[in-house]
Amino acid sequence: MNYYRKYLALAILGALIIGAAFYLFLNNYLDRQEILVAAREISSGEKIEKDDLCFK
Repeated sequence: MNYYRKYLALAILGALIIGAAFYLFLNNYLDRQEILVAAREISSGEKIEKDDLCFK
């Protein structure tokens, strides 16, 4: 019984390491794009200035 616990613990540890590695890899690999949005509410007809916009 103790024999199987050792391999079960190693399997769980290995799965956690592989899961963390895939998460970090995919997090950096996926192409993230910034989009331009309004930084504040802009009224109709109001001139938009540089400070009124921001990237998210």
